[in-house]
Amino acid sequence: MAGYGKGGDGKGAGKGTGAPQALGAVQAAFGAAEKGYDKIFEAMAGTTEFESEFGALMTGMSDKKKKLLTIQTLVPIAREKVLSEPVATSAKRKAILEGYRGKASGKGIPWKDSMEQLQSRGLDVWEEERSACADPNLVYPAYWETGGKGVMHSYDSGNCCWEAAFDLPVGAYELVHAHHFPDVKAQDCFCMLHRTLDDATVDALEGGPARVAVDVGCGAGTSTYSLRETLNSRGMESCALTGVDLCDYFVTVANYRMSEGDRKGIAGNLSFIHGNALRLSNKDGEVDIFMASALTHELPKQASGDLIAEASRVLRQGGVFGYFDLNPVQLLRDNPVSNLVDRVAISNEPFMAEFIDFDLEDTLKANGFQLVQIRSTNENKWPNWEDCPCRIVIAKKL
Repeated sequence: MAGYGKGGDGKGAGKGTGAPQALGAVQAAFGAAEKGYDKIFEAMAGTTEFESEFGALMTGMSDKKKKLLTIQTLVPIAREKVLSEPVATSAKRKAILEGYRGKASGKGIPWKDSMEQLQSRGLDVWEEERSACADPNLVYPAYWETGGKGVMHSYDSGNCCWEAAFDLPVGAYELVHAHHFPDVKAQDCFCMLHRTLDDATVDALEGGPARVAVDVGCGAGTSTYSLRETLNSRGMESCALTGVDLCDYFVTVANYRMSEGDRKGIAGNLSFIHGNALRLSNKDGEVDIFMASALTHELPKQASGDLIAEASRVLRQGGVFGYFDLNPVQLLRDNPVSNLVDRVAISNEPFMAEFIDFDLEDTLKANGFQLVQIRSTNENKWPNWEDCPCRIVIAKKL
């Protein structure tokens, strides 16, 4: 795999120098230097038996595909190792999370203050509000047992816990994306990132102003609030914007922020619902803007394909699919095999290998979309989107 990056020094300037560079807090946290996982696969591939059975296949395979295959081959055994060490693995997850919190404090991100303020309301109050917003008849996709209730990110209980929900309004996302706009405060950086996505999405809209918009995988509402403000600034306060999330913990916090918290009094037609983005209640062709922000890296390939199909169903002709997520090109190219294997095995991102293998562009085209643009979050820092750790993709429904 000499031709496809094995990782760098973790300091990633991202200037398109061609040198592999693990970019940002998360990529660096899982190691910018290869631990030798690539050599394990190379040793196996060097055996007479492997050469006899698979030699012809490997000869015609690109370095990119070989690296992805190496990751997919090693994940099962790495996952078994993680499962055999539950106490140590849980401690490692907690250490990673506390490391993020410490870095956030150093950057002036009031993660701890926000979390403590939310906790101070009391869990009995939160549980009552969660019960009120939860849809008891919601049909959950099969992956939710792993990618929602199961271990995810640095939480042993995945997304379905108050710790994860209380961390969302201010915290991890501001920290891990702070390097995208390094000349502004970390919280302002996150706002700029979302506004860049919002503007690109609204600018691509054809056939009149937006009347109905959905933000799927909305979490605690940060992306939804940003879109709401962008629509308001464009004279579309009447546009009915709905944030949708499978996690009722997240939706509860999003609702609180609007009714009593930091987003109280926001103008415009806005609501949050406990729902399944793969099975929306919207009618065919009813939606003008379909936003999916930082969602697909948490989905298996099949679910990502289903998401695009659902976007195609609900969007009208000239409607826009606005997308922001990790950049699979940079992720695979610039991070060592061990980094990506460990992220999947420890369930920091249990579907990361499938995300890297998912072809978003072809899936959009196959579902009746025209690609409008693919760009980096900050084109001054990353003129070439392939060098940016995240990317924005805008597509129009034909």
